[in-house]
Amino acid sequence: MEPAPRPVPGADRLWIVDGTLIPVRDRKVAASSRNYRFSANVEVIVDAGTRLVVASARPAPGNKADGHVWRESHLPAIAAGTTVIADGALGTGPGQIIPEGDN
Repeated sequence: MEPAPRPVPGADRLWIVDGTLIPVRDRKVAASSRNYRFSANVEVIVDAGTRLVVASARPAPGNKADGHVWRESHLPAIAAGTTVIADGALGTGPGQIIPEGDN
């Protein structure tokens, strides 16, 4: 697996992060989620300019909240020094922007 690109100092870069529930059959990584399906929660960072995936976290059980999966993953360290847009489910942190009305 190739390492994620690091932020370039002085460059304007905007990343978007969100979690998604992916239906899976493997009950070692899945749990019954809010949609009553066995799923895994995966947090993904996308570059707003290129629309390419920058990084993703390891799957967590689908009943884990986005904020918990984010904090327990390596993604906050990867996103350090970059402006990140996230929804209110992630909580707030350095460099994070939460759109008005989504908190």
